[in-house]
Amino acid sequence: MIGSLVLLLATIAVIHATTLSINNAVKGQPIVSCGTRAVSITIETEKEFFGSVYVK
Repeated sequence: MIGSLVLLLATIAVIHATTLSINNAVKGQPIVSCGTRAVSITIETEKEFFGSVYVK
């Protein structure tokens, strides 16, 4: 019974997370800097943003 409840709550959390809309946008072109050991991307947004950006 507890396992079913955990599964239900996890499913609800995933559905809620995938339907969230973030009201923000990128301004201008991103700046990409390639180093010998890392790639850095600088992005200016319309509103303040704290979080992670995932690139595919």
